[in-house]
Amino acid sequence: MARIFSFLAAILLCFTGTLHAQWSDNFDSYANGTNVNGVNGWENWDNDPSFNAFVLNTQSSSAPNAIGINPSSDVIHRMGNPTSGKWELTCDQYIPGSATGQQYFIMLNTYNAGAGGAKSWSIQLLFDNDTGMLTDDYDGGWGGASIVYDQWVELRFIIDLDNDTVDQYYDGTLINSGQSWTQRNGGAAGAAEIGCVDLFSNGGSICYYDNLLLLPADPAIVAPETTLVVHGSTNSGGVDSLAESDNVDLSISRAPNDLQSRTTFIAKATSPTQTPFQFDVTVEGSVFSRVAVTQNIELFNYDTGGWELVDSRAAARFGDSTVTVMPGGDLSRFVEPGTGCIETRLRFVGAAQRAIFSSNTDQVIWAIR
Repeated sequence: MARIFSFLAAILLCFTGTLHAQWSDNFDSYANGTNVNGVNGWENWDNDPSFNAFVLNTQSSSAPNAIGINPSSDVIHRMGNPTSGKWELTCDQYIPGSATGQQYFIMLNTYNAGAGGAKSWSIQLLFDNDTGMLTDDYDGGWGGASIVYDQWVELRFIIDLDNDTVDQYYDGTLINSGQSWTQRNGGAAGAAEIGCVDLFSNGGSICYYDNLLLLPADPAIVAPETTLVVHGSTNSGGVDSLAESDNVDLSISRAPNDLQSRTTFIAKATSPTQTPFQFDVTVEGSVFSRVAVTQNIELFNYDTGGWELVDSRAAARFGDSTVTVMPGGDLSRFVEPGTGCIETRLRFVGAAQRAIFSSNTDQVIWAIR
């Protein structure tokens, strides 16, 4: 197609927004054989009805489906045009060992549909199955790499819009680093935006993509906004004590009239996204106690309406220890729909009834993206 050989440069004025740009598609909710044109944001290049691509269950990185790019396919998905920050785009690619012809993985910083629509290219990787080589159309100095066949391979791109750079990885190996995102194609400067991803076959036999994901490259560090002491008496500190690792603790002693040996508090905050792909919780602290104390970390699950235990271990008794918990599954269960509220509960339980101890928590934070 003509766009491989000629490059238009323009700046597209459009809406922006971090949360709008966070996006993923694993094709597993589609019916086998679905034509993706017009489905969930997928479009044929320049709205040409001859460039269709179909969801297939022939291959998949995450079962049961992937998108198949056949010899006439050319489909794009817009990325919401974020204009600042550092972003990571990943996807899984499968090329059969019997493949022939050329397949392209392309990203544009500017995309307007139509023959005269302004477009500007940032990434154009060529998978030439006739030579068995992966090359970069915008980096003639790179000698290329051998294509990995008959297995799923990760493509990964780190795009820094603030510093106008992009790093490219193939199968875990850095293949290009620090080149301009807006001027890689050698033409006039494009836009400091992420316009779209483009899956294009230049007549090449079918290959597959799965698990496409765009999200901030670095997680947002979220500190508690409020705390609630459920069991025990506060000795010192408060919500501000939990934001930093600074030896300024939220210290809670077992209440004298509590028949159980325990302290409990809840830390609440607001998630930057309703649909996180990473939801790590870090807790730092210790207990002052003559007996063993168990530290339990729980997250409120808004799907079940109850607390979900994500970590249980002996609390440190001789100096602070730090624990980072990385739960899996559908992490949106920990984010309240609409409000974005997130809650972590820390329960400290003494091994002996009515044991006297204090829990001293230096930090509770979330790392979310």
